Amino acid sequence: MGMAASQARLLSITSRLSDNELRSQLINNQKIRLATESSKASERYVAALNDTKMMYSAYDVKGNPLNKELTFANLTAYSSYNNQYGLRNLSGQILVSEEDAFNFENSNVSADPDKPVYDLEEFLKSYNLEKSTTFFDNISTEMIDACLGLDTDAGKTSGLTGEDLKAMYLGGEDTQGTVHEGYDAILSGTEYNSNFEPLFSEYSDSYDAYIKAYEKYINSTSYQNTSGLGNIQNQINSIGDLGGARNVVTNWINTINSNFKPLAIQGDTFFDDFITKLEEQSDAFDRAPYEIDADGNLIIDGAVKITPAGSVTSIDSSITLAPFNLPGKVTCIEDGNSYTYTYERDSSKWATDANVRCSDFIDAASLKSVLNSFMSTFLDSISQHTDINKVTFDSSPEGQAANDAKNRFLAAASALSIYMLGSDRPNDYQKLNDLAFIFEEKDKGNITTGFASVLDVLILDAVFNELGDPIVTWIDTTNPNEDATAKAQWYTNLFNRMQIVERTEKDDGTVEEEIKLNYQVLENGLATSAEWLQFALESGLVSMEQVDQSNNWCSTLYTNCSDITETTDTTEATIAEAEYNSTMAKIEAKDKQFDMQLKNIDTEHESLQTEYDSIKSVLDKNIERNFKMYSA
Repeated sequence: MGMAASQARLLSITSRLSDNELRSQLINNQKIRLATESSKASERYVAALNDTKMMYSAYDVKGNPLNKELTFANLTAYSSYNNQYGLRNLSGQILVSEEDAFNFENSNVSADPDKPVYDLEEFLKSYNLEKSTTFFDNISTEMIDACLGLDTDAGKTSGLTGEDLKAMYLGGEDTQGTVHEGYDAILSGTEYNSNFEPLFSEYSDSYDAYIKAYEKYINSTSYQNTSGLGNIQNQINSIGDLGGARNVVTNWINTINSNFKPLAIQGDTFFDDFITKLEEQSDAFDRAPYEIDADGNLIIDGAVKITPAGSVTSIDSSITLAPFNLPGKVTCIEDGNSYTYTYERDSSKWATDANVRCSDFIDAASLKSVLNSFMSTFLDSISQHTDINKVTFDSSPEGQAANDAKNRFLAAASALSIYMLGSDRPNDYQKLNDLAFIFEEKDKGNITTGFASVLDVLILDAVFNELGDPIVTWIDTTNPNEDATAKAQWYTNLFNRMQIVERTEKDDGTVEEEIKLNYQVLENGLATSAEWLQFALESGLVSMEQVDQSNNWCSTLYTNCSDITETTDTTEATIAEAEYNSTMAKIEAKDKQFDMQLKNIDTEHESLQTEYDSIKSVLDKNIERNFKMYSA
């Protein structure tokens, strides 16, 4: 090969070697890009595997288990089988659905737009919830009047029916056209708690204190002496015969007529009734059982025989006759003659004098016991049947204490009288807790407007005390055959959480209530979004609350909630895995193709390099030979 040709070939090889190096570099760059694509495919696959969703394990209204995405709507949906959860924002307000907020706003029963009053029952009606009870179905007017203590014999009647009581208890309109707030509402309302209850509590407490002080005064020595009861008591303890017992009764009746009836409460018949009972008892004092046999002998208790001549013998051998010195001496009168008969029943001992011919005798100890029982009842009743405006107390320590208690009660009764009746009526102070009296005043139109609602509670309490408490069941009007108590409690909890009632006591003693809303509306789009709720919980924008067994809202962590779980979406993971495998297969195929290209380039490169080295060696030898030729 000529020198020129060799040089041309050498240049050609050099060019091809450079081209191979460039091609090799480009292929290596493509292999690097394949590695990047492989890394991205792996990242997408791992991300899909790590992409978990929050799930909520719950039950539907029929108790069927459900496993749903955790959304606000699913978390707060009602089911009697579910725990009640809520979400609150960073301001402590509970999040509620648009529907719940709408229902709450519509439960406002206030006519003043600046002072809203939200009614629980109105709120519950929005969820088809109503109270129902059969307690009042069989209650008649006669039963109600008896519970209220009305004198039906005198033509007194409340005119109320079972339907009227039901309206009072549940709220609504009764058969007489009167609208009632409802038992629970009145009990928890301002009128009862702030106006009536403080006045009535002081009235009751002060009256109890007055009665106790009065009773202590009644048992004092000074009162016993001035009232004449002390003398009556001594006479009772000295009874020895039937005539003596009847004399005690006579004196006692005279004492009542002169010393006590003038002090009686107007219209109170206690003292007259007591006199009647004393008179009846006087005619019916206990007599020992006796009989007269065919021979005219007096047989006492079937154990002792007394002959007309006065001879005493024992029929029962267990009876021992004793000398004439035992207690229980009784004088018997027969045909104008007095005879004495003495015995002691407890020890079964008998004794008589020689002239006993009495066919009628009494037990003195029994007489004393009966009259002492009457005295105990009388002493216990004086204070409650004596007009506080008429009674006076002496200067003894007991009298002074009773007078102080009296003054306290008078002040309390005056305040209550003005509240209930609209005026101060001292003659009625001791009747202000008497439903029969209150009903008479109601019929006369004398009770105040404020007290009229409270009267509903007093009437119902009187009925419940006699007939028991009603069993009230909440029903869902869309499914009236099932007990909806749990559903009512669920929405009651929500209602209470959505507001804050602040009470402020004013200088005049009245209490002012201010309602503050304590909720934030969550729009329906976010309420059904699982992504939003997961983000909100994980970022701390919202926190969870749960209702405990006492129906109180308590803070809880969603991570500690057994009803909330995390799960991987298997469908997404499967798709990601398929995409990853497909991408990696393509990368591996390209990578093998690039490896083959590089191998071919390397083979070609080695061949060209060998040829290059051979030609260059020949050229170098030719050049060396030419230099030697010309230098010679």
